[in-house]
Amino acid sequence: MPVVCTPVSRCLEQKLKIAGFEIPDLILIALVLTVLNFLLGPLDQRFIMVWIPTLSVSAGLFFGKRGKADKHLIHWFQNRISPRALSAFESDQVQSEFVKLKRGLES
Repeated sequence: MPVVCTPVSRCLEQKLKIAGFEIPDLILIALVLTVLNFLLGPLDQRFIMVWIPTLSVSAGLFFGKRGKADKHLIHWFQNRISPRALSAFESDQVQSEFVKLKRGLES
């Protein structure tokens, strides 16, 4: 009885991409297309007002993210909404109380 062999991909950690776009990129493109079509779809110049901006967003994402790490857009957005100064303490008051307590123990 012959052994049945099935070829498999050797790159199991490759990210899912469709037409060169990651899933969050496709969601952003679909969101832009949906919103513009909802707002500007009834106009006579629908092609210019809806499809040209959507195609320019997709081209910007495709060429702008070339050579960047995976999930670059998500990490960039998280960096923009995170606070600029990160602290291990909850607030400045907690930190100042800790410093006072530490100084009291030293003397």
